Amino acid sequence: MNESDSAVISAATKKWEDAFNSGDAATIAAMMSADGQLFPPNGDNVEGREAIQAFWQGFIDTGVKGALEETEIAVSGDLAYKTGNFRILDPDGSELDHGTYLEVWSRIDGTWQFHRDMWNSSVPLPEGG
Repeated sequence: MNESDSAVISAATKKWEDAFNSGDAATIAAMMSADGQLFPPNGDNVEGREAIQAFWQGFIDTGVKGALEETEIAVSGDLAYKTGNFRILDPDGSELDHGTYLEVWSRIDGTWQFHRDMWNSSVPLPEGG
């Protein structure tokens, strides 16, 4: 694994978190590959930068904040994956949700970009849900 590759991907965690918490869905979408996809829990896949920006803007507009903690990065050639934990906080800082995420990265024209992003809540569904 090239340390500079993993450092670039690792730095994206902070960039994504800062963009999310400042309401900047355009920066999040720009970090994705042109044919990037999100695989949100309990929802349909989201494909392409425009749709990804709209998805995250809708999430941001609810007033929540996010916190990310990466747990592993592995790089092999022009592909990489990153795993981690997330927390979703209400405007008062109380935790609404937490879980894990998996990202697939592609090096495209020499630049690392999100290619696929999937996350899962660790909070049990309400009974009867």
